[in-house]
Amino acid sequence: MVGDVRLEQAVRDAVERAGRRPGLLVAGATDGTETAVAAAGPVPRPECPPERVVFEIGSVTKVFTALLLAIAVQRGEARLDDPVSEHLPDGSRVPRRGDAEITLLHLATHTSGLPRLPPGLLWHALRHRDDPYAALTPAGVLAALGSTRPRRAPGDRFRYSNFGAGVLGLALAQTAGVDYETLVRDRITRPLGMTDTVITLDSAQSSRLAPGTRRGGRQAGLWTIPGLAGAGALRSTVADLFTFLRAQLGLLPPHVPAELAAAIPTTHAERSRGGRLTPAMRVGLGWMLLPIGRGKLDMVWHNGGTGGYRSFVGWTPATHAAAVVLSSNTRGVDQLGSRVLLDLAATAEPLP
Repeated sequence: MVGDVRLEQAVRDAVERAGRRPGLLVAGATDGTETAVAAAGPVPRPECPPERVVFEIGSVTKVFTALLLAIAVQRGEARLDDPVSEHLPDGSRVPRRGDAEITLLHLATHTSGLPRLPPGLLWHALRHRDDPYAALTPAGVLAALGSTRPRRAPGDRFRYSNFGAGVLGLALAQTAGVDYETLVRDRITRPLGMTDTVITLDSAQSSRLAPGTRRGGRQAGLWTIPGLAGAGALRSTVADLFTFLRAQLGLLPPHVPAELAAAIPTTHAERSRGGRLTPAMRVGLGWMLLPIGRGKLDMVWHNGGTGGYRSFVGWTPATHAAAVVLSSNTRGVDQLGSRVLLDLAATAEPLP
């Protein structure tokens, strides 16, 4: 891929900082026009460019789910303050704590009061580490929702929740009358030209999949997440995520639907705070907003992880630079991604 010197240096440095690790690591950076990619480790096929290797992206899926909410708002299908009960199948029970109902906004900002996982799933996951979510169907998620007692009143405090993000995905799919994967394809990935961001891999994509590995190098299989797809089921590539991040920077392909173009910037606005454990962090729709480095550079970002993969996507509005780091290993990559953005900020020219 085309790059300039500072982008190429930033991603090369990131790969060098990562050191030796099992699996494949791909780091990429873009300023919207120029791009650069560096990689270490085996690609699935010799002819496959690193930026087209497929990885699980885990919780980066959540920013797609939140964008689907913003699109639904633009289309008049939902409002942020709608109770989620209005967007679930008839008969679904949604718990309360106090007088407040759980809204779509609460789910998108991790302020619903729901626990991180549905009740009982943690123990099941510990016994089935290779594919811990496989047995949890959409019906099972809704049944678990009905029997859950929220830890906090909705809107009271940030509490990161895969459960809540998964429920949001189910609610948006129910409202649109399609399954979650179809909704992502029809409203985000197809309009943006992201052909490799999917849940269900075709044969060509499977042949470009980087096999997941655990820290010691042992192989890790793919995760199946039917009930909580909106929380972490997507797979993607550095090339596709560059396209997604360019869209966040306002660089959209021609003929993008008006509701998508209008929805994207609304996901970046601060909606809540990170709470006692992360007081400097703010929360948008899906995105996390965090000052980094000594200069407190604002970074908009999200990360993800599954049984054999780690992911980071982020950008800095002040420098119009974005970074992606994908790894087919469970060692974290957040620091690598944020360091790329700090390195680029140090050499950036002021925006006009």
